Amino acid sequence: MKTTLKTTVAVMLFVTALAAVIIASPAGLFSINNNSTFDLGTVTIINTAGAETAIDVPGSGTFSVDISGGVASARINNQDISKNGQGTNVTLASGFVVQATLTGNGIVVQDQQIISGDKKPHSH
Repeated sequence: MKTTLKTTVAVMLFVTALAAVIIASPAGLFSINNNSTFDLGTVTIINTAGAETAIDVPGSGTFSVDISGGVASARINNQDISKNGQGTNVTLASGFVVQATLTGNGIVVQDQQIISGDKKPHSH
């Protein structure tokens, strides 16, 4: 019985230490995949320790930045994007609305007109 208890405690301590190392480890590369043609401006990524990393996203494409720690949230045009996998409507400085989804180590941004089913071309 004592051996089983000691083994259980040792395993629990090992798992706890391993989880702490994983949480504290660098997250690495964070990518913003802007599928819209709009200038998102500065995108701010906030890690789990509260540190902010900013990256400029001037138009469509994929933009990457190295971050430390896990990602907690992000901001586009001073609007919070939570890490829940749900799309968040973001109004850009230009007045256009895009939808941003934060999951894992990335944000995917879609043109709001495409999401709502309006396939008509629009001007910027």
